[in-house]
Amino acid sequence: QSPVVLFIPLAKMSSELLALVNFHEYTLSDVQFKILASVIAFIFTLAGVTGVVAYPNDKRKRSWIISLVNSFGLSAASIVYIFVKFPLIVSDYRVFFHAADNVSMAVCIWLFMANIFDLAFGVVFYPAFLDPLSAWVHHILYIWIMIVAITGKGGFADFEVFASGSAFLLIEEVPTFFLALGAVFPSLRTDLGFGLTFLIFRLGFHVAMLVAGLYYRINFMVIVLFAITMVMHSFWFYSWFTKYGKKLLFGPKGDKLK
Repeated sequence: QSPVVLFIPLAKMSSELLALVNFHEYTLSDVQFKILASVIAFIFTLAGVTGVVAYPNDKRKRSWIISLVNSFGLSAASIVYIFVKFPLIVSDYRVFFHAADNVSMAVCIWLFMANIFDLAFGVVFYPAFLDPLSAWVHHILYIWIMIVAITGKGGFADFEVFASGSAFLLIEEVPTFFLALGAVFPSLRTDLGFGLTFLIFRLGFHVAMLVAGLYYRINFMVIVLFAITMVMHSFWFYSWFTKYGKKLLFGPKGDKLK
C-alpha cells in the first residue's frame, strides 16, 4: 500500500475532529474522545520518531523535538482560545475558568500526551537529557494537573474542572517554544526572546492570573497549584538569569551593555 492510501483514514479522522471544534461547550462522545486522544498520540509518536531518525548522533537535539511540537501547538491554540473567549474572560472570570469545552479538552489532552511521550521516548533514546526537575518532576506534575483539569479529581482532594482555565494559561508555553526552537535549530536561538517571554508569561502573567484567581475566588486547590508552579517558574528564571541573563544585561565581564 502506498503512503497516500495509509494516510486516508487519518485524514478522514482529522476532518471529523475538526467538525467537532466547539469553544463554548463539551459535546464529545466517549468514542470521539478516544479518537481525539489517538490522533494526538499519533502526532507525538511521529514527533518522537522524527527526532530519533533526523538526529541519530545528536541526543540533545533529539530530546527537544517533542517539546518543540508541544509548545508550538499549545501556544497557537491558547492564543486562538483567548481571542475567542476574551469577552467571557473579562465579564466572568470564574465561570470561564471552571468550565470545559471541546477545544479546551483537546488542549489538555495534548499536554497530557506530550509529557507522557517525552518521558517514554526520553527513557529509551535520550535518558541523559531527562532533567530531574524540568522533565521528571515537571512532566509528572503536569500529567496529574491535566487529569485534574479534565475530571476535577485529584486523588487526595476534589477540585473543580478547569479545562478552560488551563487552555487560557497555556499561553505560558511561548517561552518554551523559543527555547526548543533554539535547541533544535541553533541559528534561531534567542536568549533574549526566551528571557523576555518567560518574564512576561511565566512570571508576570502567572502572577496576574494568581491574583485574579484569588479575587474571583476560583477553587482553592487550584490556587495552591498556581503557587506551586509559580515557585517552579521563579527557580527556573533565577537559574536562567544567573547563567545567561546577566551576560545579556552586563556583558561577559560584568560591564553593562550600551
